Amino acid sequence: MSTLRKRNEQRTSGRTPQLQMGKIVREALLGETGIAKALKPGTVIVDTTSSSPFDTIALGKDLEERYQLQLVDAPITQTYMYVTSAGESTLLVGASQPSAFEKVEPVLRCMARYIFAFGKLGAGHAMKTLNNYVMASSICALSDSLAVGQKYGLDPQTMIDALNVGTGVCFPTLNTFRRDGITGRFESGFGLALLVKDLGITEEFMEHNGLETELPSLTKRYLADALKEVEPDAGRSGQASN
Repeated sequence: MSTLRKRNEQRTSGRTPQLQMGKIVREALLGETGIAKALKPGTVIVDTTSSSPFDTIALGKDLEERYQLQLVDAPITQTYMYVTSAGESTLLVGASQPSAFEKVEPVLRCMARYIFAFGKLGAGHAMKTLNNYVMASSICALSDSLAVGQKYGLDPQTMIDALNVGTGVCFPTLNTFRRDGITGRFESGFGLALLVKDLGITEEFMEHNGLETELPSLTKRYLADALKEVEPDAGRSGQASN
């Protein structure tokens, strides 16, 4: 066993933390008990969380300057949590050093069916926050539509059937609301609290890039209000309860 472990350690040149947010990743790597100091120079760390692209850039700079480590951001977007272990997720990649991405790409291919490379470090997290913003906005619109439709006498299951073959089709209609929203299970695998957190990143990203829009803040408020009405670990379809 010790021989196998030694061989694995010799072959491994990357780490792929999948934690809940950027500040946890930073603490895990550079905190008092962080692992960065124990890694070999040249090791590539792949951050698969949903983090601020600006925090990611700063973390990459610190890792390079202090320990000669390379950072790649490759946040995951997927339908349900189990798809990563099945190799069916989608990864959104940012890497300032092409060689760093090339080094870890075989590992990422085991995790994902689709990999999109967006360029420099932080670009993956930029795309992830925009992805989650689009998804969150559709959740709010769908929740309002189902609520008012039911008040008018429309069947919610039939509404989703119609949306899925019309122009209103979206990720929540296809994947989460029929099973988790309408039924009140709210167990899609991605916490509503984390989605609210991600919308805070969207607000920061929009403001930093000079886009004046109220929709990210409104969407975040809608979901934050819904979070007060459901269990703390409710999935993203918990907006249906509001």
